[in-house]
Amino acid sequence: ERELAETPEQELAELTALYEANGLSPATASTVATELTAHDVLAAHLDAELQLDPDDLADPIQAAAASAGSFTLGALLPLLAILL
Repeated sequence: ERELAETPEQELAELTALYEANGLSPATASTVATELTAHDVLAAHLDAELQLDPDDLADPIQAAAASAGSFTLGALLPLLAILL
C-alpha cells in the first residue's frame, strides 16, 4: 500500500512488466494493468505480484485468539498432571 501511494507510476510499470513476462504483448499488458489498477489497485498488485487473494488473508484478531486458546489448553494438561 505504501509503494502504491508513493510511486504509483513505477508500480503500474512493474505490473505491466509482470503481464508482459506472462506472455502478453506490451500494448495488451499496459491495457490490462491500467484497467485492473483503475478497478482495485491493491488487489491487482496482490494477485499479480504475490499471488494473494485479499479475501483469503487471515484476520489477526482471530489468529491471536486461536493462538492464545491453544497455548492455554496446551498448558492445562501438564498443570493437571502436576496437581494430581
